[in-house]
Amino acid sequence: MISDENTVVTRQGYDKASGIFLTASSPWNIPELTDEAQIIATAQQFWYPLSQFPYDSSLSRTLAFAALLTSLTRSFTPTAPGILVTSPTAGTGKTKLASVLALLNSGEAVTMPAKFGNEEETRKELLALLINGCKVLFVDNWNGEIASTSLQAFMTASIYQGRLLGATQMISAPNRVLVLLTGNNASLQGDLNRRILNIRIDAKMELPGMREFSFDPVDWIKQNRELMITHGFTLLHAYLSTGAPRLGKGKTASFERWDDLVRQPICWLASLAGNPFGFVDPIQAFAHNYEDDSDRESLGAVLISWANAYGSTPKLLREIMEDLACQHADLKNALLEATGKKSLDKLTTQDLSSWCQRKKERIVTGLSLEKQPKKRNGTYPWWVQRHEMSGSLNPTVTPQPPALPEQVEQVEQVEQVDPYPNWTPPGFNPFEPPEEVENLII
Repeated sequence: MISDENTVVTRQGYDKASGIFLTASSPWNIPELTDEAQIIATAQQFWYPLSQFPYDSSLSRTLAFAALLTSLTRSFTPTAPGILVTSPTAGTGKTKLASVLALLNSGEAVTMPAKFGNEEETRKELLALLINGCKVLFVDNWNGEIASTSLQAFMTASIYQGRLLGATQMISAPNRVLVLLTGNNASLQGDLNRRILNIRIDAKMELPGMREFSFDPVDWIKQNRELMITHGFTLLHAYLSTGAPRLGKGKTASFERWDDLVRQPICWLASLAGNPFGFVDPIQAFAHNYEDDSDRESLGAVLISWANAYGSTPKLLREIMEDLACQHADLKNALLEATGKKSLDKLTTQDLSSWCQRKKERIVTGLSLEKQPKKRNGTYPWWVQRHEMSGSLNPTVTPQPPALPEQVEQVEQVEQVDPYPNWTPPGFNPFEPPEEVENLII
């Protein structure tokens, strides 16, 4: 256990300084690591059960390591991102990877239906899991678009409140559940993009399930779970002993303690000589998720076509609806796609108003939809505002009303190239179980 003061508690019983009462099946001895070679060797051993999965990039490899640390520390982080493992083809190893994380956390997992249904019932199911002492929520094979407002709220709530199934009484329960999802070509929607780490694996073959491996990661973690826990806490203790340097800029909103115990230690490992693991800052995951968000893509298409049609001129929605009948085909098509309507006669002004209310002030491609504060002819005009972008997720608002160019072009996306396509730790054979480093485990 790690206290709020960043001390590793290993002695059984009550620790007066931290207020932690620790029970364990056997005594723990966490050694002091000051030598960089020992730190790297410990990280290699902690990484071993996930070392053979075919990650599509250095970011996905980093997120897999972050998932191990998230699983290890979830019981004492108030909130933590969920973990999604996705691939283009069945049989790549998604369920096996997620099972390793579940077993490391608690030795077991609870598997839910492939998709959540009614949001109200989902909230009750999640609350029931907490009351029953669930430690891991494992939703397997959630293919396609992943969207759930209940799951969004669940992952950022250290105390979860709701009604039980078949009851009206409000109940609250502490939430330290590790959320695991898998799916083929699964994509995140809405705010889930900033609440889930998306690990992508791709074997680059038609039948990846036919591959052979020298060991089974699930069997290995079952036999070596205590050793894995020891390696993980030894690594975190080494990081905390250096003064817990904050090398990753800023903090991860909604997951501040996770940032301290997962993100920052990985940034610290990446700072070691030569960045031996090829790690990047895990916070890049959230920006990468938004690139694949179809909801964001459809909103961006509307904003660009709206800006091309009207510039910065505020327009009433009924005026726009009248225009769409005879002009601005790009805007019409973008709005039909975004609202899910098949034809213009199925789209009402009320439909458009509701959609605008849901999307207002969200910045995409440097643009956002804004509502004028004063009514005109009984209704509020809408307009598109431009933002000067210092970074894809860090806009600076220009004074309104902004002057837009006649055409707004989308920024060309640069394909991410993995600089470590066939990476293994230096001097490390992934096909042999790791050997103990001398004097590492006492």
